[in-house]
Order: sequence, then C-alpha cells, then structure tokens
Amino acid sequence: MDLILVKVKGHSGDIMNEMVDGLAKNTSNSRYYFNNRFNYSNRAVRFFPIFKQIPIEYNLRKFIKTLMNTRVAAEWSMLKTNGYETPIAWNITWNLIHRYKGFNCISVKKHWHLIFIIKLFAKLLPIGTTLIQRKPDIYSQLPL
Repeated sequence: MDLILVKVKGHSGDIMNEMVDGLAKNTSNSRYYFNNRFNYSNRAVRFFPIFKQIPIEYNLRKFIKTLMNTRVAAEWSMLKTNGYETPIAWNITWNLIHRYKGFNCISVKKHWHLIFIIKLFAKLLPIGTTLIQRKPDIYSQLPL
C-alpha cells in the first residue's frame, strides 16, 4: 500500500500555522519524540496499553468505555429475568421510550418517568422485601 500525503493550501501564508508546521516537522525528527497518543503531557512516564496481548492503538478512554459497556450488557443479558420470553408490544414500548429520549427529557419529572419505564421493562422495580429494607417506617405493614 502506498500513502501519498498532499498539503492542503487552505492555511498557507498564515504565520501561526507555518510555525506549528515547523514545530511538528522538527519534533517528528527528534530522537526524544515518542509517537504515542496516550502520553498525557508527561514525557517522563511512557506507556503503551495492551489488552489480552493485543496493543490498544486507538483512544484509551473510548476503549475502556466500550469494554465496560460490553460487560454491563453481558451481565444484563445473563439476569434471571431474561431467561424466559414475555410477549412485548414493541410499538407501545418504543413510543414510550422515544417520548423521553435526548433533548425531550427536559425536566426531573420526565427523567424519573423514563427511569420508571425502563425499570418496569427490565423487571427491576423493587419488590416488597426490598422496599421494607429501604424504608421500614413506610412499608412495615406490607404483607409478604
């Protein structure tokens, strides 16, 4: 594979841009240059992250976030409540969730309503024994 770099003329003539270009060229030829995106302004500590003997070659924060989201999704899929199928009215479910997504969720009340819908859907609402443990003064008379 051949890689041909072409300079974009859009910033030609800009003194500050020319200065930055010069610094970039000088740095890349320096023996102290370490080509690593993970160096967070500390040249004394150099590292290259590896996961399962494979180098992580892109944004470390994004990698960790993706890894943790995958773990959470895997744990959720293994919950006992997901072991059996329940018929779901998807049209109604998506309509409820879409009402509260993104910028439409502009109040605390809407936020808590969305959380309630998601917990209801995932069967995560607290049952009687949990309610008694959390607030015994309110739920002490709850029949079990």
